[in-house]
Amino acid sequence: MADAGPHAKFFEKALTAAGEWTRFADPKLLGVLVLLGLGVSNIVSRAGMLWNAQNAGWFWGWVATAAFVASAFLAVLVVLFVSLGLFPRTTRREDARTSLFFFAGVASFAKPDDYEMAVRAKTEEQLESELAHQAWEVSHVAVKKHFWTKLAYHGVVVFLAAWVTARVALAFVG
Repeated sequence: MADAGPHAKFFEKALTAAGEWTRFADPKLLGVLVLLGLGVSNIVSRAGMLWNAQNAGWFWGWVATAAFVASAFLAVLVVLFVSLGLFPRTTRREDARTSLFFFAGVASFAKPDDYEMAVRAKTEEQLESELAHQAWEVSHVAVKKHFWTKLAYHGVVVFLAAWVTARVALAFVG
């Protein structure tokens, strides 16, 4: 498509932009995991003390134990959100055809020659349509990735608050 028309150029730009937005979520998810790792390593090393803190002091002990349980639950939840952000589930629509642009569609052909023949059999307008469909699909993946990334980020912030609460309350048990 060296002499691509305005539609093809637009679809190529839309596809590129959607791909970039999709990739922007991954470093944010890595940051969430780094923050989560800091707190989890500290809480795991003091799990016994935090779990049994309610035996050592009525108010602060129960606060420490409850915050520990909350932070453990939130850690699992954040890992789930990160996993869904890194690998968003995409559901194939009933009317979806095999994409000549998506890597799984390309790989579905038995031989490279079969793929080449399928592409060469398409008109310029049909190839533009392939780009448009792929831009739409990748944009849906980007929306899902950013949704789960936001949840993971919010979850790790609440986790950090629970972790700090557990550690501060443990300091008052005595």
